[in-house]
Amino acid sequence: MALLPALTSCATHSVGHIYPPLIDLQRATAIDATIGSASNYSTRWIDYASSPPDDLVQLWTRDSLHALGISLHPYFLVYDHSNNSWEQWEIWAGSQWGYYLNKSVKQRRYSDGRDADLVEAAHRQLGCVRNLSAITDFKVDSSNQLLGQWTGDEARRLTSVMRRPETYPEHSTYVMWPGPNSNSYARWVLEQAGVSADLHPRMIGKDWHGPFGFGVGLTPTGTGVHLDLLTFGAAIGIKDGIELHLLGLTFGIDLWPLAIKTPMGRLGIPE
Repeated sequence: MALLPALTSCATHSVGHIYPPLIDLQRATAIDATIGSASNYSTRWIDYASSPPDDLVQLWTRDSLHALGISLHPYFLVYDHSNNSWEQWEIWAGSQWGYYLNKSVKQRRYSDGRDADLVEAAHRQLGCVRNLSAITDFKVDSSNQLLGQWTGDEARRLTSVMRRPETYPEHSTYVMWPGPNSNSYARWVLEQAGVSADLHPRMIGKDWHGPFGFGVGLTPTGTGVHLDLLTFGAAIGIKDGIELHLLGLTFGIDLWPLAIKTPMGRLGIPE
């Protein structure tokens, strides 16, 4: 019976629209009423005229900069409805100690004819935990993949966990392999907030439980169980299928849709 809420949660992440809403560069009017253009063709401005109707959290992945083609890097996008503001949370390996804060002014843009307005943006970082608040653009990358999104109370629980970065036990530690890394952080946030997601097999570090770690309990989907010791372990579940964890790498079988899980990704019927 404990699996029923998790099954329901896994099935109701969609909000029926694609977010964040992105704006066509040719339709974006700058604050001085001129048509703007981006220096990077892969970057698009977020359309603040088409914001979600409620608080929203998304979990995205893209190819890791440090292990390109091998591992994925996850990041959370958060929409705060009360402030009509987007922010981003992730682990950033560039710094591991202390607190960093840098503020700037950016333009929010609209697709409905309104001129852009100014908003204060900030880059905050505690150890490796980085927060970019009031983000106004989104990098379109062919490797981007949306793993899950949550609204309402689930989104607010996730946001509450991320906004307390000092409670993340490994906020001043980053190890590319076997962890703790950005994938270890993503799993920790989900567990602390009590929400579920089917984490990609290429998210190396998602099963890290410490250098001498022991982990047993529900899988991140909430529909199975796992047992991990050091860098070895196994999992079985309705949405997880059957997994073996060897030195931080995932091997296994997805039962539905049918696929083989490998450290290079899924081979089989697309999800």
